[in-house]
Amino acid sequence: MIALVAMALSCDRLSPQVTAAENHDDGTGPIVIGHFGSMTGAEATFGQSTDKGVRLAMDERNIQGGVKGRMIELVTIDDAGKSQEAGTAVTRLITEHHVKAILGEVASSLSKAGGAVAQKYRVPMISPSSTNESVTLIGNMIFRVCFIDGFQGYVVAKFARDSLHANRVGVLYDQQQAYSKGLAKEFDHAFRALGGTITTSQAYTGGDVDLSAQLQSLKDTNPEAIFLPGYYTDAGNIARQARKLGITVPLLGGDGWDSEKLTEIGGDAIEGSYYANHYSFEDTRPAVQNFVAKYQKRYGAVPDGLAALGYDAALVLFDAMDRAKSLNGGDLAEAIAQTKGFPAVTGVITLDKNRNPVKSAVMLVVKNGKPHYFGTVDPPTQPLPEIKDVEDTGGGEASMLTKLLQTLVNSLALGALYALIALGYTLVYGVLRFINFAHSDVFTFGAWISFTFANWFGWAKAAPGYGLPLILVLAMVTCSALGVTIERLAYRPLRRAPRLNVLITAIGVSLLLQNTGTLPWAFGPNPQHMAPLVADKSLATIAGVHLRLVDMVVLALALVLVGALQFLVYRTKLGRAMRAVSFDERVAALMGVNVNRVVTITFAVGSALAAAGGLLFALKYEALQITAGSQWVLLGLTAFVAAVVGGIGDVRGAAVGALLIAAVQEFGAAYLSTQLRDVYVFTILIIVLLVKPSGLFGRAVVEKV
Repeated sequence: MIALVAMALSCDRLSPQVTAAENHDDGTGPIVIGHFGSMTGAEATFGQSTDKGVRLAMDERNIQGGVKGRMIELVTIDDAGKSQEAGTAVTRLITEHHVKAILGEVASSLSKAGGAVAQKYRVPMISPSSTNESVTLIGNMIFRVCFIDGFQGYVVAKFARDSLHANRVGVLYDQQQAYSKGLAKEFDHAFRALGGTITTSQAYTGGDVDLSAQLQSLKDTNPEAIFLPGYYTDAGNIARQARKLGITVPLLGGDGWDSEKLTEIGGDAIEGSYYANHYSFEDTRPAVQNFVAKYQKRYGAVPDGLAALGYDAALVLFDAMDRAKSLNGGDLAEAIAQTKGFPAVTGVITLDKNRNPVKSAVMLVVKNGKPHYFGTVDPPTQPLPEIKDVEDTGGGEASMLTKLLQTLVNSLALGALYALIALGYTLVYGVLRFINFAHSDVFTFGAWISFTFANWFGWAKAAPGYGLPLILVLAMVTCSALGVTIERLAYRPLRRAPRLNVLITAIGVSLLLQNTGTLPWAFGPNPQHMAPLVADKSLATIAGVHLRLVDMVVLALALVLVGALQFLVYRTKLGRAMRAVSFDERVAALMGVNVNRVVTITFAVGSALAAAGGLLFALKYEALQITAGSQWVLLGLTAFVAAVVGGIGDVRGAAVGALLIAAVQEFGAAYLSTQLRDVYVFTILIIVLLVKPSGLFGRAVVEKV
């Protein structure tokens, strides 16, 4: 151990010398530059668009002879949208590929993680589109070609005041993203400085599927618009939920909305919304139209703002390389910092003392499923007045009855979904006495295979009346086969092994399913939108609560399936066999019960219920995150907690526990704090286990010796 510590310290002492050697340019061979971005993950279109823009600029420059007579090579590394991967990606680009400069990232949190590494190794890094002010404050090697949040917040605030004539605006931001938090703060300050009022600020966590509590709180303050400084994946889902709750005011966003997937996920709910961006493909400037034509010819699509910024970042880098004394880190960084009046697609770029550009922004409106140019907002000519950080939530008197009823409806719908997942956990545990942690991934598979079947049948826009029952049957059969396969290949060989072995195997199967689902030949690396198998319409409005058809269908089907399972377990011969194996496997086998057959059927039934839950989940929340997304893991974990609270192994307990956990989440979020939803869940778990360790309906297990 002492030797290992000594080696680590020696490596740390040597790193500056190694860095200097690797960053030295001998003036020969190709010039290697790096790009790190989210090529996969929840925001995959960000990295993909940026990479296309960078490659277009690189190929153009190579046709012209490259830089200083040398060809340019690009190495792209995927960080999957994860901060911990961003630093690793930049380290690899510098130490393995010996890049002279780095382009990336889009997300500010990831640029900060990667930028810290680039600064340490003294390799210049240009972020195409990270707008959080702190990104370039990392050090003198970090630059950007996009405007910053301070200006973007002003742009949206100025637009809301001057164009929408809004006096009262609510804010809903992602509490885990530096981009979202920073933009929310800057908008808050600018809007109030311009004479407006922020009715309330609500927080969520990226990937959250149910934001009804936050949206209801916003609705209660009667805002004239709502600012959503998040990414397109969340914006589309939030827009749909907002419209279902009867929120009709315009939604406002930042450049994080810029993706062709925005309207796919948001559908009609995002129509008439506005967001700030770096450019518009409808701009008539020759630089813009030339870029759009070249991009369309090569990629067959209209370039978004991320593609334009990737293109501009590469051009700024190549221009600096032409002017630099050498391509060594310090000389190249000095040349980049001296960029003045550079004519780019997204505007004329002049870097200030903090290595940020000063330029205009555009506002786009979503119309007929496409973003269209609405107007241009220039930087303010004078500083905004200083104001106190206060929040006015006195926009209107909220109806206590409406809030109570809406929360109750949300609890029932969410509890029904939790119940279908929890029942799979409780069935397997009841028979085999181990936790199948891959069960939540079968649930995920059910949602995605339902989406796949619906698209195969051509029902992406509309479905016939028999569409839902057909997809439900197909998904349940497919997932039953998947569950049986998992049991036969992964669990049955370990049935007599120590429980820890089975637990580790279950986790391994879970990770395998999660990551396999993101492969291009499976479900892919991009979020999707579920086909409308049920018409999304309001059935009735009671005390301000909108009862929608999809919610009623989800609740009804869940109750039917839970009732069918209850009948199967307690009223049939197969159910008696299941309970016998659960009580004592060896005695059940001696009494003539085919244990292997019972176990196989148990996995099949549990997986079928998970598939039904996945389909109903996709119908209600519509926006499908990638299979390796954290929301699926959290849903599965919450459903497992529900099974434990109810008494794992007991069917009634799983259903009751699911409803209890859903109610705790929804009422806690509505009346206490939306940021502590998961804290409420595990607090209830601890209390129940302290008072009744076997759960509400569980029976104490006597260890036979």
